[in-house]
Amino acid sequence: MRPELLELSASPTRPGQTIEVGFPEETARGIAWVLEEHDGETWQARYYLTAVTDGDGAGSPSWWSVDDDEGRGWEDIGIEGPGPDTLTIPDAIQPGGYRLCTANSLENICTTLDIE
Repeated sequence: MRPELLELSASPTRPGQTIEVGFPEETARGIAWVLEEHDGETWQARYYLTAVTDGDGAGSPSWWSVDDDEGRGWEDIGIEGPGPDTLTIPDAIQPGGYRLCTANSLENICTTLDIE
């Protein structure tokens, strides 16, 4: 966890909602993210997300279930600066407590996120 390194535009959020993530210390990162659900004792990866940022020229943020991971992936690019990076919360996600983490940074960072 390193919530002080991430600023979410909204929490709690709703399924299908687009959010922005800011980086007050301009932390280096990629476009890959993981949403992990808290199951009472541990965190379980549920979804992978890819961000859209001003620096990568991509079209829309995307997401997929970890159960539907075969043949999927993301561009391995490096991003720096304050953001914001744009993500879409999966429309199939169940309400509850989650952790949003970078998924391909040198040091992954996370913050909590509530889904209503």
